[in-house]
Amino acid sequence: MRKSHTILVYPAKDSSEATSVEEILKNTIWPEASVKIREFRKVKNQGVAVSCDSVKDIQSIISGLDGDNSAKAKVSHRMPGKRHPSIILYDLPNTITDQEVQQALRTYTEDGENLRIRFKLKGRKPDTSHWVMEAPCKQSLQLERFRKIAVNRNMFQIKEFFHLKRCQFCQAFGHTRQNCKYTVPNCGICADRHSTSYCRSNFQLCINCEESTRNSGTNHNISHRATDLSCPCYKK
Repeated sequence: MRKSHTILVYPAKDSSEATSVEEILKNTIWPEASVKIREFRKVKNQGVAVSCDSVKDIQSIISGLDGDNSAKAKVSHRMPGKRHPSIILYDLPNTITDQEVQQALRTYTEDGENLRIRFKLKGRKPDTSHWVMEAPCKQSLQLERFRKIAVNRNMFQIKEFFHLKRCQFCQAFGHTRQNCKYTVPNCGICADRHSTSYCRSNFQLCINCEESTRNSGTNHNISHRATDLSCPCYKK
């Protein structure tokens, strides 16, 4: 599949116009028959992401918006920003505060800026969470030198975090449930042919590592969930 190019369009900050960004785009882009839209989806803050196959089409959209005084007053546009690398802190107590974590991280970097929390995952220990945080490249490299960092005098494991697509239906990497070609689910806990949400098994088996060992002779440890962040297939 060809790489797509995307532009983000948002309501102008000083606009009181009730017309949606989607309607404004339709009136501006749709009359231009030469523009081929691959995807048109809503994003946060009432914005719209428009994806095309060519840079030329994106430039046509920009020219259309900038050349239409009515549209220019109602919407703003920008190209998607590059996402910073992410780091993950494992098994932080749920009672710990963002301020305590940020203060600890600053002692290991040369930058005084706070890192943005992207999301949290359920920890391996009771009442804990894994924190996934966005770190600009410089801070990320500085933090990755340490295998563990101290937060409130306790040591916690820290690693680089990789953003990978994983299907929650079949558990395979590289696609999401929306694009899954399978009709029968694979459990993310025991690898049986049922939905993960219905699993009551105490037995854990990673279907990705099991298939890799069976098909490629990798001899991976298979006794973990497909969602385990230490999964050899995930880390690969």
